Amino acid sequence: MVTGEQERIEEFWSYYAEDGQRKRTACRELLFELRWPVEALQEVAGLRAATLNDLELILPVQAAMAEAESGINPMSKEPEGFRRRCARRIEQGKTWVLVEDGKLIFKAEIFADTPEATYLEGIYVDEEERGKGYGLRCLSQLTRTLLQRTERLCILVNERNAAAHAFYRKLGFKFTSIYDTIFLEQN
Repeated sequence: MVTGEQERIEEFWSYYAEDGQRKRTACRELLFELRWPVEALQEVAGLRAATLNDLELILPVQAAMAEAESGINPMSKEPEGFRRRCARRIEQGKTWVLVEDGKLIFKAEIFADTPEATYLEGIYVDEEERGKGYGLRCLSQLTRTLLQRTERLCILVNERNAAAHAFYRKLGFKFTSIYDTIFLEQN
């Protein structure tokens, strides 16, 4: 997978495509960014960093999200490696969850974390719980926590996902750039 600002990826691909791996699929994503101030919504008491006890709840959700974006289900293609990567993120404190009665209600992943920017991905709200405010409240709470240690939060959202664009804008995220992602053929 190769991801970057649209112009950079076009330039890279113009050089790489002739002798490199073939493109399997590609998508365009919008970069949204959030900085202080952030509106405080009602706290969610159970929002927390995930533990390895949550791994079995997280794996199918993360796999389905990866498949929706890339066309490949990592649980089918590479189950042990995928399990290790998810477990490592949990051990590093990069996965946040809300679990109620053994059900994963909300999940968010920290992809990269620096003092300048923290990149989020894998934002999920259980389908049966959507529209009840869980996503807004959980992500609002998480953004306030994370913005205490970084200048801005960033998230890439598929350009065709208008509902997600509206969700992030409602939280105060602003559109800043266009990115392209190319998924390469696997050898």
